[in-house]
Amino acid sequence: MSSSDFQPTPFDHCGAWADPDPMVLADERPPAPIISPEDLQWLAGSFATWVKEAAEAKSAPVEYVLLGVLVSAGVLICNNRQVGVAPDWVEPPILWGMLVGDPSSGKSPALDAVLDPIEELDREHSKEYAEAFKVWKTKEEIAAIIRAEWNKSVKKSVQEGNQVPPKPNDADAGSKPTQKRIIITDSTIEKVAEIGAGTRRGILAYWDELSGWLCSMERYNGGGDRPFWLHGFGGRRYSVDRKSQQDPIIVDRLALSVLGGIQPEKLDALLVKSADDGLLARFIVAFPSPAPLSRSNTKLDGILTQSMAKHLFGLQPIQDEKGTEIPLTVPLSDPAKDAFFEFRVQCQTWGGDAEGPMKSHVGKMPGIVARVALILAHMDWAATDAVGAVSIIEASHIKRACFLVGDIFRHHAKRAYGVAALAPELQNARRLAKLIKAKELTVVEKREVLRKRIAGLDRVELLNKAIIVLEDANWLLTQTTQTKGRNKTRYLVNPKVFNL
Repeated sequence: MSSSDFQPTPFDHCGAWADPDPMVLADERPPAPIISPEDLQWLAGSFATWVKEAAEAKSAPVEYVLLGVLVSAGVLICNNRQVGVAPDWVEPPILWGMLVGDPSSGKSPALDAVLDPIEELDREHSKEYAEAFKVWKTKEEIAAIIRAEWNKSVKKSVQEGNQVPPKPNDADAGSKPTQKRIIITDSTIEKVAEIGAGTRRGILAYWDELSGWLCSMERYNGGGDRPFWLHGFGGRRYSVDRKSQQDPIIVDRLALSVLGGIQPEKLDALLVKSADDGLLARFIVAFPSPAPLSRSNTKLDGILTQSMAKHLFGLQPIQDEKGTEIPLTVPLSDPAKDAFFEFRVQCQTWGGDAEGPMKSHVGKMPGIVARVALILAHMDWAATDAVGAVSIIEASHIKRACFLVGDIFRHHAKRAYGVAALAPELQNARRLAKLIKAKELTVVEKREVLRKRIAGLDRVELLNKAIIVLEDANWLLTQTTQTKGRNKTRYLVNPKVFNL
């Protein structure tokens, strides 16, 4: 049947249409893996009960809570500890956590429970800063008076040809105190660098909605924020230069952890638009099935997590031969090295079978496993009497990290990135099909679709390819009408699609 001999409106003579391909709307996302109570106990150790109770209290999946705990524990030991995988390979305890889920899936409540002990530390730091600033302000006011008098004496001495008097010690109040910060939200890279340079600690960038942060990467010309955050994931030296600043901000070890939630549709759009520079691949992704609503009457005990936060934040760096503060490197035991090598071999196999963003994701997994193992070892340490220090990463830490990253969260990433594994024209065809179903369109007109500015359907060449796919799938039929000017083309919708 050609478009020229088809005259009825789309809902007439349904029998004239071939059956539409239902796979256009097939769910491309695999099911989420489930962490059993036994696996949770093994993975989280002394914190397993708290993770379970926090998830129940917040009606959130345990995966959200567990990932949040790992990210927040890691940021507390940043720049004080790092894991030595090999003589020339070290990894900092920096993790990026992405909680994927629909609205009201429990992302924010889960992170509220996790971040509470860190926010308590920040409140204590604010009080300390207020007291220190008050003392400094008084000294600065006195120093200003002394400097004024000294300037007068200097001017007089110069006029009279006498020797200039030395500057009094009290004329300098010293550097303004720096407020320690752990959690930041919606800060410019200059401000983040300023905090990192002043505190020498790790920083946790928390966004309730990560899509806003990811979109802000284009705030400066050419997406200038992206290199900053990529450096922050590696904990390396970084300098920020801006025309508005006379001197660059230099951070010896820029340690930036990231944590937040995002809706699946927004992640899909970002995956389509984002260049594959490895930024998204750095995230550990949690995309579980929604947790059932619960009516827990148990008050969540924060003593364990507050104690862990204080112990981890109390760790100190060491000094190198030049007296410079550096993180203490914790090596792998020989059995841990063997387990880690086996995981790297497994990642090669997974990477060979992966496509799209999953290929980059799998490539980052060995380094992330080493980081998670370091964090798990220190969480175990903090749950005890916290005597001594973690001196080695055991095989048990590596195996727990491998299972968590490779057997649990890897499948969550596949679930989250599933749409991006499709060819672009298939992705866009699926978007157009969903639009047809949602709006109950009987006719598709290019101009109207382009006006909606839907990712993947916002350019004529992309929309044309999506239409071709839907025509081949018996969803659309081209109808061309002769007019006095140019012929008008529109696309009739198969009425049978509304029965799918």
